[in-house]
Amino acid sequence: MQNMLWYAILGIIGCIMIRFTYKKTDLRLYIALYIFTMGLAFFLDFFVLILFDAYAYHPKVFRDHWYDNTVGSSMSQALFIPSLLMVMITFKMKLRIVVLLLFGVFLIEEVFTWINIYEHYWWKSWYTIIILFISIYVLKMWRNLLKLQIPFTRFLTIYMAITTCMQGLTIIIQAFWRTHHYTIGWFSELSRDSIAFNTAYWMVYSLLLAAIVLYFFSFSACSILLVGDFSINVILERAGILHINQYWHPVLFGICLIIVLLMIKKLDDYLFSRILK
Repeated sequence: MQNMLWYAILGIIGCIMIRFTYKKTDLRLYIALYIFTMGLAFFLDFFVLILFDAYAYHPKVFRDHWYDNTVGSSMSQALFIPSLLMVMITFKMKLRIVVLLLFGVFLIEEVFTWINIYEHYWWKSWYTIIILFISIYVLKMWRNLLKLQIPFTRFLTIYMAITTCMQGLTIIIQAFWRTHHYTIGWFSELSRDSIAFNTAYWMVYSLLLAAIVLYFFSFSACSILLVGDFSINVILERAGILHINQYWHPVLFGICLIIVLLMIKKLDDYLFSRILK
C-alpha cells in the first residue's frame, strides 16, 4: 500500500485545488466544466492506456495489473489532472505560470517513473505536457460555449456525466466484488478485455441514455429502459460475452442504471435549468 500513498497524495492535492477553485466561479458552471474535463481525461486514457498500452500505473491495490491500472487512472484523470486544469482556467493564469505548473506535472511523472510506481512503455512525459497545454484552450472554448446555453453543450455534459459514472461504477464492482466480466476477444488478458469492452459499451450506450434523460425522462421511459437493459444483458450473456457470478443478476444492472440516471436528472435540473442566469 506504500505505492497507493503516493496516488492518494495526488488525489488529496486535487481535492485541495477543487476546494480553492470552485468558490471563484459560478458553481454550476464549475461542475459542468469539471465533468467535461474529467470525461475528456477518461476518453484519452481509454485509447492511450487501455487500447494502446502506452503506460501503466502501479498503486498496488489489486494483484491484477489492469484493475490496478484503473485505480491509478482514477486518481490522475478524475481528480488531479481535471482539478489542475480548472485552477489554470479559473484563475486565468499567465503563460509563464501555466508553463511552470506543467513543468511540475512533468517532474511528478518523472519522479513516479523513477520510484517505480508508474511506468512508461512507449509514452513520454512531454506527451502529457503537450496534451495538457492543448486542453487548456479546448476547455476555455468549452466554457464560453457553456455560457451560451446551446443544446449541444448540455447534451455532451450530461453524456460525459453518465458515461464516466457508469464506467466507474461497473469497473468498481467488477474489480472489488467480481460480479461479472466480459470476454470479447480483443485482448488476451481477461481483465483488459473486460475493461476495454465495458468502457466502449458505456461510451456508446450513454448516447441513448443522455437523450432519455434530456428529452424522454418519465416513469414509462425508465420502465422500458429497465426491460431493455435486462434484455441486452441476457443477450450478451447467452452470446458468451457477459459472464455473471452466481450472487449477481442481470436485473441488478438495470436497477443500478436507473439510480444513476435519477441522480443525473437531478444534476441536469440543477446545472441547466438556471445556469448562469
